[in-house]
Amino acid sequence: MVISQSWSLWRQSNTERATNVKHMILDDTWWDRVEYLLSFTEPIMSMIRYTDTDHPCLGEVYDGIDSMIEEMKIIINAKEQDPEETFFKEVQSICVEWWNKMSTPLHLLAFALTPKFYSDEMLAKPSRVPPYRDSEVSEGCRTTLTKLFPDSEMEDLMSSEFADFVASNGQSVATLRDKYKKDAHAWWYLNGHTSPNLQTLAIKLLSQVARSSSSERNWSTYSFIHSVKRNRLAASKVEELVYVHSKLRFLTHKQKEYKDGSTKFWV
Repeated sequence: MVISQSWSLWRQSNTERATNVKHMILDDTWWDRVEYLLSFTEPIMSMIRYTDTDHPCLGEVYDGIDSMIEEMKIIINAKEQDPEETFFKEVQSICVEWWNKMSTPLHLLAFALTPKFYSDEMLAKPSRVPPYRDSEVSEGCRTTLTKLFPDSEMEDLMSSEFADFVASNGQSVATLRDKYKKDAHAWWYLNGHTSPNLQTLAIKLLSQVARSSSSERNWSTYSFIHSVKRNRLAASKVEELVYVHSKLRFLTHKQKEYKDGSTKFWV
């Protein structure tokens, strides 16, 4: 653009701002910085894209954030060559602050209930340990179970079933093999019968999507039905219409066009 004849003929091409833009675009050092910026922010975008779907992935968010920060650390340290890791620590503090604002103990419990993180394939990776050996995860699980089950007897029962799940008690060879291959909620449907109470909780939790778009979409549907020009509907009638509209939209998710083709995930 800046080396074309049209740029030279543009009446503002000789202004200080236009000159600075031209010098910046033609500067290889500037493009190197752009490439560097894209390289260490790519893990963030990948994480956002992974969670911003209708696929249940609540149990993988906590691990995904840790993996994202670790990947950014490798890219930044390879470029900066700084033993103090000054720039990485600054970026890390921003990511951690963002994560602390949006995370809840439910993320930790969902992570701890995801079977694949106990599989041999996952634990064979370097520096990988099962969730129950992480103090933050263990404390988050205890906090969540205490809040969900104020009755001490029920809490003890859930803790006992959770211990059996972690220790793989009563799990067959096929069940252990499926930990890495199957989706978390599908695994609990098929193999959680030995811990029925924990199975119910795990299915509810691991069937949830990680994004808030579903609830935001519900408000959009509400505003579509109950607007400034159409506001004489009774509250009960509006709720019924929103319910019907939402269920019809969910039914479209079972159609082939929702998963394949040019309109994938559009509805």
